[in-house]
Amino acid sequence: MDIVNELKKSFLFSGLTEEDLAEVSKIVVIKDYPKKTIIFSEGDPAVGFYILLSGMVKIYRISVDSREQILHIINPGETFAEAAIFIGKSYPAFAETILNSRVAYIDKKIFLKTLEKNSKIALNLIISLSMLLKKVVDLVDNVSLKNVDVRLAEFLIDEAIRSGKKIDDYIEIELNITKTELAKKLGTVNETLSRAIRKLREKGIIDAEKNKIYIFELEKLQELKLSGTLSIIK
Repeated sequence: MDIVNELKKSFLFSGLTEEDLAEVSKIVVIKDYPKKTIIFSEGDPAVGFYILLSGMVKIYRISVDSREQILHIINPGETFAEAAIFIGKSYPAFAETILNSRVAYIDKKIFLKTLEKNSKIALNLIISLSMLLKKVVDLVDNVSLKNVDVRLAEFLIDEAIRSGKKIDDYIEIELNITKTELAKKLGTVNETLSRAIRKLREKGIIDAEKNKIYIFELEKLQELKLSGTLSIIK
C-alpha cells in the first residue's frame, strides 16, 4: 500500500509536501479489522488516533438505559479519535467497524512531536476539531429539537448529495448501515424509524427495499427539512 497516497486523501494532511507526507508515513501503522470489531472502548487509554483507509466505522456511546447512540459514521479518508488525544486520558466513546476496515494508526506521543515541527498539520488539526465540534452541536440539535421525520429527511438529503445515483426520474441511495444502525444514528428506535419511512412512502416521496432507498421527490424532503413537519406536504 502506498501510505503517502492514502495520507493525501485525508483532510488532516492536505496541503503537505511530498517530503512532509513521506515523513508522516514513517509514524503510521496500518491495521486491519474485520466487520463488527471494536477498535477501542469508552474508557480505554487514548494512546493514538486513526485515519480510516477503507470500510466504515461507527463512533457511539451507551446510555444509562443501555441504548446505543451513534455519534458519527466514519467514511474512508476521515480521521477519528483525534480529539481524545488532547482532551483526556481516555477515549470518551466506542469505535466499532461496520464493514471490514483498514485504518492508519498514529501514536499520540509521536504525533505530538510531529506537530511541533509542522505548523500546516497543526492548522489542519484545528480546523478538523472545529468541524468535529460542529457535528456534535448538530447532533444535539437534531436529537433535542427535531422530530424523527425531519432527521430522516436531512439524512436522506445528505446521502443523496454524497453518494446518490440519478436514475431516470429518481435518486437511488445504497445504505451501508443496517436499519438498526440508522435508527441509532438518528437517535431513535426501529419502530419509530419504520413509521417515519412509511409516512414518506405513503406521500410518494420515497420507496425502500432492503438496503436501498429511492427518492422520487427530493424537493419535498427539502420542504420537510425547512418546515419541520410532514403535514404541510401534499
